[in-house]
Amino acid sequence: MLKNGKLHLATLDSRDGDAQSPSSGSGHLFSGYYLPYPDSGYEGLVSTISNDPPMLNWIYVDKDTHEVKYGERSVAQEHVTGPFDCTSQDRRLTLEGWEGFAAVEEPSGVWTLYFDRDDDGLATKVPLGTRVLEVELDRREKKEPKPSSDEPPAQTGDDKERAQLRASDDEVAGSASHGHLGTAVDHGGSMTESIHAW
Repeated sequence: MLKNGKLHLATLDSRDGDAQSPSSGSGHLFSGYYLPYPDSGYEGLVSTISNDPPMLNWIYVDKDTHEVKYGERSVAQEHVTGPFDCTSQDRRLTLEGWEGFAAVEEPSGVWTLYFDRDDDGLATKVPLGTRVLEVELDRREKKEPKPSSDEPPAQTGDDKERAQLRASDDEVAGSASHGHLGTAVDHGGSMTESIHAW
């Protein structure tokens, strides 16, 4: 979850298994993708930070604290902005060629995402006694929700072509079957059904 310039992790409540949001205040769920970072030659990572209006920010690692944060390019460019990638087999997120992500429990109980650039368990970045857990970030594609009945579904060029073909097939089938769409009589007198895959 993105909130106040940082990335936080939702956790499961061990008592009932329900996901707990980072805090009672609202945040924005991470919805990111790779995008070439300007003037760099490598892939950066962006996420939406709001739905209305839709806005993107760069994901980066603070060069001093190693916290994973988000912000505009002017803020991100002085920090670690990539290269972001994912492992070829399991599709887990990598930065600078490896999986060094960690979750750090803040005093408030919120878990914040860090990147352990020094591979030392963040020993020089967080106070002694702070809980630090190594985490794997799996890449999952966002499921597209079913459009509401008020909105017409978005159409691609292929969808429009199929709709035109369906309309012309329906006209032919309607005239050939005398009102029994999808059913036609062939010359041998047997009934055949045509099934259209949409």
